[in-house]
Amino acid sequence: MDLTPTNILALVGIVLLAATAQGATGFGFGLVAAALMPLLMSLRSATPLVAVLASGATLSVLWRLRRHCAPRRLAPLIAGCLAGIPLGVLGLVRLPEELLLRALGMVLLGVAVHGLRRPMAEAPVETQEPGSSAAASSTTTPSDFGRRLAAFLVGVSSGALGGAFNTGGPPLVAYLHRQPWSKEERTCALQVLFTISLAARIAAMSVTGLVTVDVLVRGALGLPFVLLGVTVGQVLFRRMGGRQFGLVIVLLLAVMGVKLLVAP
Repeated sequence: MDLTPTNILALVGIVLLAATAQGATGFGFGLVAAALMPLLMSLRSATPLVAVLASGATLSVLWRLRRHCAPRRLAPLIAGCLAGIPLGVLGLVRLPEELLLRALGMVLLGVAVHGLRRPMAEAPVETQEPGSSAAASSTTTPSDFGRRLAAFLVGVSSGALGGAFNTGGPPLVAYLHRQPWSKEERTCALQVLFTISLAARIAAMSVTGLVTVDVLVRGALGLPFVLLGVTVGQVLFRRMGGRQFGLVIVLLLAVMGVKLLVAP
């Protein structure tokens, strides 16, 4: 990407919008940034930069919700994410750019369709205190094994999508919205999973040469805009509600998904 004033302003705008989505809904930085950054640079350049920038947004939200975290119950999801990430990064390195962009377009459209059916940041139906469910029992039953296997497979799909496009959020969001946890617990769980996944992704991309000194410098320069966007998102959430803002993001993802499918 040529660092012209126009491109720099566009990049700052994308970072602010993506961070605002993260602050308002608890996820969305990777989706929004992955949808828009290919307009400015190649997907192989955008993916590692988004991963570095997303780390700031995720850690900011995680710190705010740290009291609601219970990482131990996320073990199958974490294991799946770590297993899926190398698959996604390998695809990013080996597959043709046009094929990857079309695949990204399909992912964005899929997320948009799901989002229209169930808006982002939808409130939970019920809440439950950590450890109060029967699932917290130390006894392992066939149904427990099935739930853990399902969680592992969800993690694998999230890790693969994250490694390739930084769009690993939707499988995790869909899974966690089915859990009888409070909104704060689910959002914090997402941030824990994102933090671990991002660290693994950045390490894998460093090994393959995708994360360079230039990417790290641009990520550091973009961090203030990430933090500003997260703060704006939190204010928007309190004033207009996450569902309305989520609908705007869903429509944006639909438009970009169609664009990538038609003319990657």
